[in-house]
Amino acid sequence: MSKVRHGLLALALGFTIAPATVAAQSLPEPVLAMIEEAIRQGDAGQVDSVIALARTTNPAAGTELDTLQEEFHRRRREQEAREAESREAAIEAAGPLELWRGRGEVGAYRNTGNGSNVGATAAFQLTRQGDEWEHRLTGRFDYLANDNYDRTQFLLAYRPRFALSDDVFSFGLAQLEADPFQGFDRRYSVSGGLGYRVVNESDLKLSVEAGPAWRYTELAAGGEESAVSTLGTLDLDWQVAQRLKLAQDASAYIESENSSFTSVTALEAGVGGGLIARLSYAVEHDTDPPGGAEKTDTLSRFTLVYEF
Repeated sequence: MSKVRHGLLALALGFTIAPATVAAQSLPEPVLAMIEEAIRQGDAGQVDSVIALARTTNPAAGTELDTLQEEFHRRRREQEAREAESREAAIEAAGPLELWRGRGEVGAYRNTGNGSNVGATAAFQLTRQGDEWEHRLTGRFDYLANDNYDRTQFLLAYRPRFALSDDVFSFGLAQLEADPFQGFDRRYSVSGGLGYRVVNESDLKLSVEAGPAWRYTELAAGGEESAVSTLGTLDLDWQVAQRLKLAQDASAYIESENSSFTSVTALEAGVGGGLIARLSYAVEHDTDPPGGAEKTDTLSRFTLVYEF
């Protein structure tokens, strides 16, 4: 039975082993079953771990295990190469409105600082990932209405990235935001520079960016300001568990007059039906805000997210 299973495993991997070799170095059936299951799942790390364990209990079958391991990785490399070619062909053939993926969210927020209120919030993000280029569109809209006043604040941003190597990329940024309670009706930001992927694992991603920036501000009290600054950003995504993710986004505009710092910490949990519950806490700080506004605003948001 063990020989039969060995033959089936070899056939599944696309190679044959001489019968004499199988007879001389046949692995026990439970070991073969364990290797079969690891190969079926396709996790390279798991396959290597299982085969490493098999070596300790079956030292005489080292050559046989080497063959199994090498053939698995060869087949995996061939499959990855085919998938990469197929992906590149799809990207080249796609039109500008294709290959976009996105997410939308709606919910409520509570702010402190320049007011203490509860309002409605909505956001979207669209991303198109190419072989070298990545395009990202984001938007957020917060609205509050009560007997005393209305508060509307929003942010729209376009951020392209171009891969220079596996870890280094260039980026651009065009952004429009409005928040009269922080002293400005409109604030336009343009930036570009270099970024680096500090960590780029399947469950943990961390990247940083830096470059010069220019901001033009239309003040709520009248008048306008423009300034050259330095922009730095941090983007962290950690998949803590299958349905639990922690995200941290931070940015800083460093200027001689008024520097701005933003931090958003979010926890996301899958709730089923394609929906994600998101709880986030944002801190926005200006060192010298216009119009006598408070320097620090905080916003706590609870939203439901749908990815498409």
